[in-house]
Amino acid sequence: MGGSRAVLRFDGIDSCGRVWLNGAELGVTQGSRVPAEFDVTAVLRPGAENVLAVRVHQWSAGSYLEDQDMWWLPGIFRDVTLRLRPDGGIDDVFVHAGFDHQTGEGTLRIEAPPGALLTAPGLGLSGVPAGQDHRVGRVQPWTAETPNLYDVSVHTAAETVRLRVASARWRSWTAC
Repeated sequence: MGGSRAVLRFDGIDSCGRVWLNGAELGVTQGSRVPAEFDVTAVLRPGAENVLAVRVHQWSAGSYLEDQDMWWLPGIFRDVTLRLRPDGGIDDVFVHAGFDHQTGEGTLRIEAPPGALLTAPGLGLSGVPAGQDHRVGRVQPWTAETPNLYDVSVHTAAETVRLRVASARWRSWTAC
C-alpha cells in the first residue's frame, strides 16, 4: 500500500460494538451517534478474502449517557467503509473560533497536522498556516433565518479537507 494506511470506519453502532478483522481484535466503540475508526493496515490482506466480525451489545455504559425517548434497537445502523488514507494526509482538524457579539469581529484557528494551510475565501484567508490565530474582521452570524456558512479548506500536499463553518450570534463558531 506504499506508506498509506487502511482505516475501517463505522458511522454508527448502537450501543456498543466489539470489532475483529481476520481474527485480530481491533477494539471497542461506544457512542451510537459518533463515528469510530480502526487502523487495519497491519491485519488487512489486500487481494485476499478478509473476515470482519462485529459483536453488537444492546446495553453498555454509553446507553445511560444516551438515554432518551427512543426505540432501543441495537445494531449497525449507518455506513461501514474501508478507506485508504494517504501518507501525510489529514487525520483530524479542530476548529477554534471566537466571535465578539458587540463588534461582530471573529477569530479563527484550526488545529491540523504540521505544515497544513487553510483557505477561507469568505473570510479573506488564503493559504495561511493552520495552528495560528487569524483575525477575520466582521462575520455574519448564523441564525435560523439567515444560516450563513463559510467554506473553509485545510490542505497538505497529500490531501484537502473541506469544512462549512458558522458563527452564532452569542456563541463561538462551529464546524458543520
